[in-house]
Amino acid sequence: MAYAFTRGLQRVRYLFQVILIFVCSTSVWAQPEFGRCGDQDVSPSVTMEKALKSFRKGDLPMTNLYINTEVRKEGSHAHVLYLMGEIKMAEQKPMQALKIWEQLMVECPEYKGEVWFFLGSLWLGQGDTVKGVGYIEQYLTNEDRDGAYDADAKAIMQELRAVKELKRNIVPFVPELVPGINTSADEFLVALSPDGSRAYFTRKMKKRDLRSGPAIVYQEVEQFTEAAFEKEKASFTTGEAMPWPFNQGYNEGGPSITANNREMFFTVCKTDANGYRNCDIFWTKKHGDEWSAIAEVPGGVNNSTSWESQPSVSANGDWLYFTSNRAGGKGGLDVYRSRRLSDGTWSSPESLPAFVNTSSDEKSPFLHPDGTSLYFASKGHPGAGGFDLFLSRLQPDGATWSSVQNMGIPINTPEDEIGLFVDLAGQAAYFSSTTLKGVGGWDLYRFSLPEKSRPSHVSLIKGEVEVNEGNPNGLVGAVVSIKNLQTKEIKELEIDPINGSYAAVVRLQKGAQALVQVQQKGSAFNSVVVSEEETNAMPVVETKLAARSIQKGVEYSMSSIRFSTNSSHLNEAALAVIAAFSDFLFTNSTVTVEVQGHTDNIGDDAVNRRLSDERAQAVRNELIRLGIAAHRLKAKGYGTTKPIESNSSETGRSQNRRTVFVILSE
Repeated sequence: MAYAFTRGLQRVRYLFQVILIFVCSTSVWAQPEFGRCGDQDVSPSVTMEKALKSFRKGDLPMTNLYINTEVRKEGSHAHVLYLMGEIKMAEQKPMQALKIWEQLMVECPEYKGEVWFFLGSLWLGQGDTVKGVGYIEQYLTNEDRDGAYDADAKAIMQELRAVKELKRNIVPFVPELVPGINTSADEFLVALSPDGSRAYFTRKMKKRDLRSGPAIVYQEVEQFTEAAFEKEKASFTTGEAMPWPFNQGYNEGGPSITANNREMFFTVCKTDANGYRNCDIFWTKKHGDEWSAIAEVPGGVNNSTSWESQPSVSANGDWLYFTSNRAGGKGGLDVYRSRRLSDGTWSSPESLPAFVNTSSDEKSPFLHPDGTSLYFASKGHPGAGGFDLFLSRLQPDGATWSSVQNMGIPINTPEDEIGLFVDLAGQAAYFSSTTLKGVGGWDLYRFSLPEKSRPSHVSLIKGEVEVNEGNPNGLVGAVVSIKNLQTKEIKELEIDPINGSYAAVVRLQKGAQALVQVQQKGSAFNSVVVSEEETNAMPVVETKLAARSIQKGVEYSMSSIRFSTNSSHLNEAALAVIAAFSDFLFTNSTVTVEVQGHTDNIGDDAVNRRLSDERAQAVRNELIRLGIAAHRLKAKGYGTTKPIESNSSETGRSQNRRTVFVILSE
């Protein structure tokens, strides 16, 4: 068939949107050949051979002339009908070709197996799946076909089965406007900080040009915008344009931010001296309340001859996913990822495998903070139409990906769905749309994510390291670490040198706990334990740490050492805290301490005194077992005698039920 289908026909949805796309006779497919009518095997006449030769040369007038001569002599036989159909396709009259070829297959159904495929695709192009599927099935069961269209036919059938399955399993989808943000201007390309406290997006509006003179002139501008979430109102602010270094004339957008709210990655597009408009990935880092100057991502991510855009950084900043049309990919736009190296630069990108990338376009990747759930848009996987939204999950080996999951109808429609953001809790998905009835133009929406498309449960542990006035080092040299007490994995977190803030995403299995600790030379031991139960109750857990100088006679809390009622048994969390405290004592070998136990005023004073003493002794005994010299450790229970809060409330009593250590000598 001279005017054959392009490889793009792997997506049936194109057939539903446009009449079949055909290419010239230099197609990758074979040149047209006459078929045969069963046992008759009537060879084409000399006239028909000349007609075929003219057609192959692209001389349609001469082809028609030979065919008309043949019809006058021999009538409209199978060879004539076949070549007439080819001519109509060359003239971009597919419906006329369809009628001619249907007549051919009525008169000679075994003429040429490939014609069944052509007919099936043409009917699919008209939206008639019943006839289309019937003809495609006849093609696939035809033993005389040459097999050139087998891959396309099977892809079409797979696509139709997938669409049928999607229609049979409609997912819940009730979009609502994101409260507070939307205006009569356009709002799109939204991203939330992992803690949900900030929304970053692009706002497109018309602004009056103050330099335009007496005649009012408006310019269309795009502003990179930030909106804060107000808990008391359960709504975002309208948002304000981001300050320097943003909105300085660059075309910026598509932000992604790390869990600590300190590193932002986004796309910047520039036009070079030759007029070539190239997009690359840039970044900036926050110190306190100020962002650093915008700079290209260092390393191998950007390429001067290709687009790199739509970045998605992993929550803890170790991986960067993005879209590129660079050479060497699967085809069109592909999703790539790059790892942050020890020197702060990024590795040469690797293309995601065929489970994700196809010969068509993949774009707008979003890696959820769980580090494994990748949401992206694709034209290359079976779906409802245009770009659909899909999900693939990174497997435990860190290299392979699960089979791609379509997010379902009506989340996906025959139109393009591009750009999805899922919140930390994995409950809500955010997107921008101009087709829904909103405030005006493009607006930002959110909806409850179907259960099957939700990411793994993770939590954000965040806080600020406080520094007491007596600490001469401030935050210099302070390190916050999080240790998963189940897996023993330890993460060291970067601390903002201005305000002491820190944050990291953690995944705690059922019943697991994490030890969060700050360490600094010359500072006392300080830690807190976070349980999986706490992270289930609230995906963002705020912790308090302090870098307090070592001072004789000062009380330092060991609040995560907790005991069951009337018990001095050390649980897993307590043992972890004590082990970390022993490291502090090993490092500070001249320090001696008294471990103290305190209670609230509930119950008999004598019983409380005895119980608090037993608890303090249990901590001391464990420290000795871990190798701390006994002469450096004292233990004493004070019962109800040293409250730090009023015992008139449960909050106060809970503060009084504590284990602490006091420095006896430095």
